Amino acid sequence: MPDSHRRIAPDPFEGDRDGYGPSMSDNTDLRNDDDNEAVQAVLDRVLSYQGGAPAGTVRTELETGLSEIDETRSDAWLDEHAERISGADPAQS
Repeated sequence: MPDSHRRIAPDPFEGDRDGYGPSMSDNTDLRNDDDNEAVQAVLDRVLSYQGGAPAGTVRTELETGLSEIDETRSDAWLDEHAERISGADPAQS
């Protein structure tokens, strides 16, 4: 068969990272979210232990961690971060 008639199969790994398909989130958006290092440490700790947990549990852990370092955040901040951590991939925490 002449080369001009040869069909080339599409590369099944084209666009994928190392042939493993799309990559999972590594939660970096949550790991660098606050300028205050102590607050960031609380976020990191809660993310490590509570990633994927119910938002109410996560919010309680955030409030506890913040009170331990004498910091406070608004209800909107707590709700937003609790939801984000709750939705985080626990395997990447």
